[in-house]
Amino acid sequence: MDDKGCVLIACWGMPNMSYLDNAHRALAAAAQIRSQFQRFHMETSVGITCADVYCGTVGSMARMEYAAIGSEVNMAARLMGKAKGRLLVSQSVYSRLSTADQDSLQAIPALTVK
Repeated sequence: MDDKGCVLIACWGMPNMSYLDNAHRALAAAAQIRSQFQRFHMETSVGITCADVYCGTVGSMARMEYAAIGSEVNMAARLMGKAKGRLLVSQSVYSRLSTADQDSLQAIPALTVK
């Protein structure tokens, strides 16, 4: 829990767990999560990006955790912040989706993020 509420970071394409349709899997999971939250009249904002990032343990023996770190992780957070109850995907995700998935999305004007 942080100043944005409850935040979940999920990753697809982890080492030895990657698929050609990672973008579709991420979009489908986000849509299912949003659907479940909507049943309880809870708003969700989602940002999905696609790129290589560092995934591994960070910290010390006293406090260590597995993390995804990189500018694209930050971009996903920025998209989530701009989503305001929507699900936003980056152009890199959109270009990796099937035509059927692309057709299920609605285009919005370009966003400027920090």
